[in-house]
Amino acid sequence: MGKFPDTNLADSLQRIPGVVIDRDAGEGRGITVRGLGQDFTRVPINGIEGLATTGGTDSSGGANRSRGFDFNVFASELFSSLTVRKSSSADVDEGSLGATVDLQTMRPLDMKGGFNASASVKGRYNDLSGKTNPRLAFLVSNTSKDRKFGVLVSGALSQRQVLEEGFSTVRWDNGPSSGGWCAPLGVTPANPATSTATTCGPAAQGVPRVAGTPAAIAAYGAASSVANFTPRLPRYGRLTHDQDRLGLTAAMQWRPAAGTRLTLEMLYAKLDATRQEDFLQAISFSRSATQGGKPQTSVLETEYAANGALLYGKYNGVDIRAESRFDELSTIFTQPTLTIEQDITCDLRVSAKLGSAKSKFRNRVQTTTTLDASNVNGYVIDFRSSDRLPSITYPFDVSQSGGPLKLVGVPVVASGTQPSSVPNTTTSEIRIRPQGATNTNDVGQVDLVWDVMPDKLTLKGGVNVKKFTFNSYESRRVNQGDSIFAPPAGADLAALTTQVTNFGSSLGMPAGTPTTWVIPNLNAIAKAYDIYCNCIKNGPAGGPGDFTLSSTTNGAARGNNRAVTEEDKGVYLMGDFTHQLGPIPLRGNFGARYVQTALSATGY
Repeated sequence: MGKFPDTNLADSLQRIPGVVIDRDAGEGRGITVRGLGQDFTRVPINGIEGLATTGGTDSSGGANRSRGFDFNVFASELFSSLTVRKSSSADVDEGSLGATVDLQTMRPLDMKGGFNASASVKGRYNDLSGKTNPRLAFLVSNTSKDRKFGVLVSGALSQRQVLEEGFSTVRWDNGPSSGGWCAPLGVTPANPATSTATTCGPAAQGVPRVAGTPAAIAAYGAASSVANFTPRLPRYGRLTHDQDRLGLTAAMQWRPAAGTRLTLEMLYAKLDATRQEDFLQAISFSRSATQGGKPQTSVLETEYAANGALLYGKYNGVDIRAESRFDELSTIFTQPTLTIEQDITCDLRVSAKLGSAKSKFRNRVQTTTTLDASNVNGYVIDFRSSDRLPSITYPFDVSQSGGPLKLVGVPVVASGTQPSSVPNTTTSEIRIRPQGATNTNDVGQVDLVWDVMPDKLTLKGGVNVKKFTFNSYESRRVNQGDSIFAPPAGADLAALTTQVTNFGSSLGMPAGTPTTWVIPNLNAIAKAYDIYCNCIKNGPAGGPGDFTLSSTTNGAARGNNRAVTEEDKGVYLMGDFTHQLGPIPLRGNFGARYVQTALSATGY
């Protein structure tokens, strides 16, 4: 392990036949075996089942609240071996339909005698970010001359700065979805309640319906077909990932008498990361009339491929958004393990193992801010030259600070009830969603092995007790729409924005597609609005000026506040045999396992 230029443990696992990995930020995160995802894989570390979890982009699963193991928490240099068991047997704990992955850290008495030390220094270069990141690892061990006592310490430290750029659709929707398109004049709307005779949407917030020319009617008819599909959120985006990964192991082994071995092991891993996601996107195609979405969008020209995928489209009444999300993520994994092995006779031996594995994931900052331009006319998206990098044309300068892309707030009313949103319109948002998950596995196990016929028949038996606890939390603003008021009086509007620049320099971007655009400046907005005060800054409770967070009382966050406690008691008996049938070697095992599980779960 650790001899190949693998980014983490998942990258090492993919070298085993039948193991496929899922990637996040360009590195392995989870594994799939036999077509079954990471939820169906168990991972014992030094014989103790563990569960390491972290967070990722929404497209790669977001925060891990499942039973799946995130292998990107660990550097491969920390482990001496890994075993992927694709077949079940009675002595292997239940719960894995895909595979059981046994991870083993290094032990001093497995090394050659005396003092041992090694170190490695590597570098990784990312051509998009233009940065070289270090990767360091070391191991130090020493054993007594009689090899009755040994101590080992190892560690791995790496930094990673990765930049990703590209286009995404965030899935596809067909013509009638989200209430359908805005009908041209003279055409009966698909949803008459969302239109007037001359506007798409109510007169106050609606946009004019286009003239009912034969071309406009034909384009509307094609776009409205259930067989034709449009991207939900066509967007170019840049993702910047910064990671610091630290792993440490320590092991002490003692042979106080012949046939006796005590092993104390400790594993510590920490993964700290920040992630910035910046997008320029059209948000109308996946939104309903109440959000000022698709029913307010008119189709001027369109063309579809034979399979129904959009090739070309020109639209009026499109809401354009510059979105920026910032995450701070941290995972701390700890596992102490004590193993006692005793030879009772030369053919009979017993071992006992006690350990606890704890993974603490925290996404303390997950904040999204947006700039918006509503009901833009003349938006064009063109896939005809490339189905991966479309040409996108905006009818205004998306790089202009103080231009059409701005903080669109909810107007303050002088009297009466202050609304928290604008009907039939999408305003700018400040989303605040701190969250986390903690997993703990406490395990005790005793095994007895009897070599009935050495090298031919071995009987095994054992009992184990496990307790697994899981706790997840998330908080969000009590303002369910995440809306805001206009920038505070006296705020420097230019300072509330910044820019994405030099986008797509290595992508071969289509001519005319913006490579610079304005985005929210999170630090400036956080200071101007005091968004992390967990309080009402202005206006009524639950309104645009309320930055109070809530969890179980919050309809949007409630589902991620849940807990599970699982207790397992198991016993097994099995036999391993080896036999020679003439020239054919025959080996196998037989046995039975009995498990009793008690489960308690709370949630909303």
